[in-house]
Amino acid sequence: RSCAVHPTSGDRGRGGRVEETVAGEKKGRVRIKVKMRRDKLEELLYVARRRDQSDGGNKIGFLILRECMEGRLSASVLGSGDDASSRR
Repeated sequence: RSCAVHPTSGDRGRGGRVEETVAGEKKGRVRIKVKMRRDKLEELLYVARRRDQSDGGNKIGFLILRECMEGRLSASVLGSGDDASSRR
């Protein structure tokens, strides 16, 4: 698996989108666009780095998803054909 967090262009670092894919998997890909404050992202990155030392994996995508599912962050789910920049 790979997981990446990319700032959404034009929002001056206040939001981001998380992309998670399984190697070799092309169909049914889902993108989640998440808005959060920079301090919240830094907090989650700190937690992910701390857990990486014990677990040995990148957990930032899972942490952000958990925050969304528990109602602490708002997110939009985009299908594989949707363009994140056109859905602002």
